[in-house]
Amino acid sequence: MSQKLPLGGHLQRWLTRHLGDPALLLWFVQHGQKHPELPGLIADKLAESEDTPNPQMRTFWRLMLSGRVATQIRSPWSDLDIARWDKRLSTEGLSLSMRHELRALLEPKIELRKAFQLHGMHAEVDPSTLDGELVLSTEHVHGWLQNIRATAKWQEAQDTLVEDFQQLLRDALELQQALGQQDGLSYIQRPSISPHPQNKHCKDWLALVDVLRDAWVALYQRHRERARHITLGWWLMPYGLFKRLALFAATHEGITPHGEWVDWLLEKNAQGLWSSDTRREAMRLLVACGAQLSASVRSRLEEEILNRTDVIDHAIWVRLAKLDQGGAQLGETARTQFESLSSTHSEWQLAADERDEFAYWSSGSWDPGFMSRHQIFRAPRQRKALADWLRQGPQKTSPFDTDNWPDICRERFFTSAAALCDLAQENNWLPDRWHDALLVWSSEEKAIQRSWRYLAPVVQGMPDEQLHALRHSASWWLEAASRKLEHHHDACLALCKRLLELQAQDQPSEAEQRNLINHPVHQLTHALLHLWFKHELNDNDGLPATLKPIFTRLCDPQWENFRSARYLLAAHLITFFRVDEAWTRDHLLPLFHWQPTNAEAEFAWGGFLGSAPRFHKPLMVAFKTDFLATAPHYASVSMNMNYAALLIDAALDPASDVFSQAELRKATHDLPTEGLRESLHTLVEDLKSAGDQREAFWENRIQPYWQNIWPKSRNLATPQIAESLARLVIAARAEFPAALAATRDWLCAIERPDHVVHRLHESELSTQFPEDALRLLDAVMGTPKWAPRELKQCLEKIAHAAPKLEHDARFLRIQEYLRGHST
Repeated sequence: MSQKLPLGGHLQRWLTRHLGDPALLLWFVQHGQKHPELPGLIADKLAESEDTPNPQMRTFWRLMLSGRVATQIRSPWSDLDIARWDKRLSTEGLSLSMRHELRALLEPKIELRKAFQLHGMHAEVDPSTLDGELVLSTEHVHGWLQNIRATAKWQEAQDTLVEDFQQLLRDALELQQALGQQDGLSYIQRPSISPHPQNKHCKDWLALVDVLRDAWVALYQRHRERARHITLGWWLMPYGLFKRLALFAATHEGITPHGEWVDWLLEKNAQGLWSSDTRREAMRLLVACGAQLSASVRSRLEEEILNRTDVIDHAIWVRLAKLDQGGAQLGETARTQFESLSSTHSEWQLAADERDEFAYWSSGSWDPGFMSRHQIFRAPRQRKALADWLRQGPQKTSPFDTDNWPDICRERFFTSAAALCDLAQENNWLPDRWHDALLVWSSEEKAIQRSWRYLAPVVQGMPDEQLHALRHSASWWLEAASRKLEHHHDACLALCKRLLELQAQDQPSEAEQRNLINHPVHQLTHALLHLWFKHELNDNDGLPATLKPIFTRLCDPQWENFRSARYLLAAHLITFFRVDEAWTRDHLLPLFHWQPTNAEAEFAWGGFLGSAPRFHKPLMVAFKTDFLATAPHYASVSMNMNYAALLIDAALDPASDVFSQAELRKATHDLPTEGLRESLHTLVEDLKSAGDQREAFWENRIQPYWQNIWPKSRNLATPQIAESLARLVIAARAEFPAALAATRDWLCAIERPDHVVHRLHESELSTQFPEDALRLLDAVMGTPKWAPRELKQCLEKIAHAAPKLEHDARFLRIQEYLRGHST
């Protein structure tokens, strides 16, 4: 649904008949704030019937109307907000307004997106449903928390924020429940309430667990009794995370002085003791507090552990072992059973990294004990012994076992190269070893030159099957060597042709389709271009006979596996056009046509625009029709901001007669909002670059563009466009009044006016043109949540330059807003 559509009353009521359509909800998330009457109509429609729309959509609409759906997730301003709050805390301390701002920054929200359905190995958008994800209003919260923990002001304030963080976490869990997500799987997302390397910071909302835990610890150190009452309340909450927080808190002295935590663990058939969700915290309690239990309470706990019949022996042993580790004096029966199990299973030992306390363990290079559990096989450092070692291969016992072969290749080139050559003479090519070696020799200038000089003939003699297996590393090696080729020029060209031929029939994998620039064909095309660029290139010289047929084949769309090559050739379109215009017209320019298929055109335009091309008039004449036809496809082309820049260059160049005003006007109108914003951004940068000629540039270039080419439809006016226009108006400097008058009807309140206000403040236009500055502020200043920092200074400059404006209604409105939002 187009955001440009004006919504009258009849149309709004018609929309409410389609509340079951996910597309309408996604549109409302982005644009509903522009239509203040619509939420009331939607609420009335939902109240009319409990059956429509379906339950999921009703839930999403209710969350949307209650402000719980994120309308601008991952705002570029969010980091600025949290950093500004952090800075103010260090100077002002925790005031009432600061507390409210922090809660707003950490407020849980639901982010809605199109759902996907898996069909085998492929995922497709399912237009009939939506997915919701729990997020926070601010991203990168874990990083912020890591930085602020050590600050004195935060340490002073955090104990007073327990209730705030508790409510935020409860809100998050309620939203999670509304999404239908299980509460009992928190041990996967947050394996440990206490800090532990197993905790990964993949979800921002889980930072609420950390800030609540730390705030409680700070409160415990100052007001133990109050901390104890909060802990008791956590256990009563119907959420597994809060129960885990309570068990964590119980490990602290005095929180459960009479062993109440044992009662918690034994509730509901001892779920707390045996459940995967609470396993980590239960184990910590056994170690930390088991020794302080009275004999009667410990006896109840041991009885539950020993008499459990639906668990394996190791589960019983590890709980007894944890009690024993913490110094608990096991009862006679428990001690006998523990010693018997330990004797029968002597291999059972408590893990030094506490992994036996976790129901789910994620192991990787971040795991402190990762390397100690896996072997590193050492290769010999003499040629004959190394060849024997390579021939035999190490006996790995784990997929994580490794060896130092890459180090040998890096440190002892001649030894490793000679060993590989010895095996090659036996027709023993070992592709895995060659792969590692070529990657090492592609990463450093000296190794590149040396390996190419001595090994290019050897690799050239490699059988097709082994060379095809090495296509990734060999293509990287060829690309690296081709940059400064001093030997074996013919071998480089021959290997490129051979590797391309071997891959002509391959179907690119899903990973290769997602990352074409790392495809072997892309690297081989780079190598061919390096070979070409070693020639002296002149206009109309034509392509070399050795390369022309290769480039011609790469341009043939029937070879799908060569698409990454076409992307790269398109990036050098201007060079090809100048050197061999006829060949470029026949083979390269057709790739830019938007018919019959758009896939090739998207890649061609992406490659061309990715090179940040300049406006080359002869080329523009040659593919003028395709260039203009790209505007409606703006969103599907990568690096599309350069298309907007080229369109602006064409419009502002007085000497260019390639396009008519009507053609430029239509292409600009066909751009989406993002394209229009990029056009304005280009205008701002061009205006800044004009230096002392800014005023003349505005008058002679930008103003005619605005009058004759910029779209006239007010339906295109959005807060984003208004923000870019405001920056353009300010950049006009001495022409500020004229620029404001020309664009005034397009200006409206913007959500984050900080940058505009900052630009206005530093430009001194508030002093030079106070009335126009006030007019601009009145247009862009709605009622944002936080007042721009330099808004007050702008008002002071306006009042100083034109005192009568202090009584202007616009001045008074902004001043009143500022009073209500100052801290």
